[in-house]
Amino acid sequence: MKKLLLLILIVSFGGQAFEVEDIKINAANLPIGKHIRFEWLSMPTMVLKPSKEQIKSIQRNTNKVTVENLKNSFRSFAKTSGNRKATILYQPTVTAHKNDTLVHSYPIIVLVGINPMRGCALSADYEGNVLIDPCSQTLFSLDGRPITNNGELASVIFIPEYSIEGNQLTIKAPKVDNVIDFSPNILASDLPTKSKLFDAISWDKLDVVKTLIEKDKSLLSSTTSVGCNLVHLASSKSKELLSYLIDKGVSTTKVCNNRYTPIMLSMMVGKHENASFLLNHGAKINAYCENEQCAKSLLDYLEYEQGYSPEYSAELIEKINIGRLTQ
Repeated sequence: MKKLLLLILIVSFGGQAFEVEDIKINAANLPIGKHIRFEWLSMPTMVLKPSKEQIKSIQRNTNKVTVENLKNSFRSFAKTSGNRKATILYQPTVTAHKNDTLVHSYPIIVLVGINPMRGCALSADYEGNVLIDPCSQTLFSLDGRPITNNGELASVIFIPEYSIEGNQLTIKAPKVDNVIDFSPNILASDLPTKSKLFDAISWDKLDVVKTLIEKDKSLLSSTTSVGCNLVHLASSKSKELLSYLIDKGVSTTKVCNNRYTPIMLSMMVGKHENASFLLNHGAKINAYCENEQCAKSLLDYLEYEQGYSPEYSAELIEKINIGRLTQ
């Protein structure tokens, strides 16, 4: 179900503030040859103190990371996670791969543990000493370089900014002065108009969305292949974009063919402010049916599809209800 959702939803944390401090780890306590994992900027992050055999395995991967690899990987990631988050990772990743001494020369390897082309979390195969994207079976060496330099298989795993001094590993707090815009020129593309609109929403480009809709109001009724509407697609984007579409009359209660509602998608990506906003504009918490499509209650969705405890699910719903009062 969640893989299907990725086809119709662009997940974005681009509008969230990054209030993260440096992460300091005593490298002397790291296990040799096994990753430790934790979340950083809402992303799975992997830290490895490689064994001698793993370093040899990394060095056997002679693939070079190309400018095209980096461009495609960052454009894909920025489209799903936002330009701001992509900007945070861009310089340390590019610098690491431009240096004559690549990441595999470091005593510790730190990677963001997702394939930026698909958004799937990576797993480690310690027998083969490779990283695996389970969604596409793409293989990477343990320093994040693709093993096959071909199309999507040439994704590059991103590297946060980090330093090692003595036994102290420091993953630096993100700092962004100027956000890089990785988006293409959507209006100049050869895509059909409906696809341009979906792309503009994916990139959170309110100005482009307005331009397209003002030219053709019928676009407001556009739906995806699984029957989700524009508010579904915008539920994880900026509140300004979401507000514009709602003001234009796009429904906040439509149920996709896969039984998802806009508020479910907002909750899935942690956009609680958007969920509160949707509640203030007609979204429903209880189970309901609309046009022969039925959605479960938000409580059941959080508990049974997101895997939260009943108590935490209830807390989240209370949080977005309280949030309604401040909007």
